[in-house]
Amino acid sequence: MVFITEIGNHSPSKFIWNRIIRIVPLYWFYTAITVILYAVASGLFRGNGLTLPHVILSLLFIPHPNPGDLSLSPLIKIGWTLNYEMFFYVVFAIAMWINYSKRVLITYVFLVILVIIDSAQVISL
Repeated sequence: MVFITEIGNHSPSKFIWNRIIRIVPLYWFYTAITVILYAVASGLFRGNGLTLPHVILSLLFIPHPNPGDLSLSPLIKIGWTLNYEMFFYVVFAIAMWINYSKRVLITYVFLVILVIIDSAQVISL
């Protein structure tokens, strides 16, 4: 992302828009196909559940419990990677907006803070 945003004039909004155009249409297409296949032949989808909130949260790249097996996965299970990827893009764009020249440092510090918070929660359990 550093090299992509270094070349040319990239605003945070242009950066996010380019990522959305690259990822969302294809992901939404395959999610729609999965919904149709699930409606027609739900027996093919062991460990997956189809609810409206599950579909909406999947389309919005928001991690949530899958109603079929309670794993944190979208309707297309391999899409969990895109949930994290889209989150990273948002954090990186915010870092660009705050300070373009320090976008890597800001992103790194923010993600490290999240890891520390998560680790503290796990330890307290």
